[in-house]
Amino acid sequence: NPIHRIAVRINESIEFELFVDLVILFSLVSFAVYTPNISAAGKTFTQVSFYIILCSFGFEMIVKVAARGVLIPKNGYLRKFSDWIELFILICMILVAIFNRRYPAARVLLLSMLLRSTVLFRIIPGMKSVGQTLVLCAWPSLGVTIIVLIIYLIFALWGLFMFVGRYYICDCSNAPISANCDTATIAQKSNAAALCVAMGGAWIDYPSNFDDILMSFSTLFETLTLENWVSIMDVGQDSCGRNVGGEINCYRYA
Repeated sequence: NPIHRIAVRINESIEFELFVDLVILFSLVSFAVYTPNISAAGKTFTQVSFYIILCSFGFEMIVKVAARGVLIPKNGYLRKFSDWIELFILICMILVAIFNRRYPAARVLLLSMLLRSTVLFRIIPGMKSVGQTLVLCAWPSLGVTIIVLIIYLIFALWGLFMFVGRYYICDCSNAPISANCDTATIAQKSNAAALCVAMGGAWIDYPSNFDDILMSFSTLFETLTLENWVSIMDVGQDSCGRNVGGEINCYRYA
């Protein structure tokens, strides 16, 4: 069959492999230039890029099916898991092309295109071996991961026990000047929330807190990254109790 011979020649050529890699790189670039307030020219570029990528992936699938068959041959197109991913991505792109105008949320399916970026590992020599090594290390590393999570859980429960409900502060940033909102006037007072509101402030919960186990995990992770850890520490040290006005270094166990 001359069509089969031509497809085999294209499929086994280095130029075809390079073409597919360039299309994948181009798809990543088209993702990168997208913004919510994209200009008319940028919108046109992304739309044209989408159809170019769709046609390119469709051409790739046609060539591979014509050269290798679908399922029956040993090297059939759908004999590998990576080929199933390619087919899934192509189906998602076709659905977006059909339903994008009626259902804009269908664009979420385009995220499946990111799965093809893993193919780029073959461009850099040795990257495939590195990726395979990381996958093989996942199971042996599971024990270490569990131990780290247990340690995390212990400190999260500790933080929950010591600081639950103590990360509320009086925010006077939006209070009128005439209200004379001053957090020092409610220091160590048990009805701090009502007093804060009465003088024009807002009794708010600090975004990083230990009010539940999930927030404890989140706050611990934030402090481990050394991001905002000083402010988290200061709020904990200045806390005098639940619904109690804060004062500098009030909580000596913090």
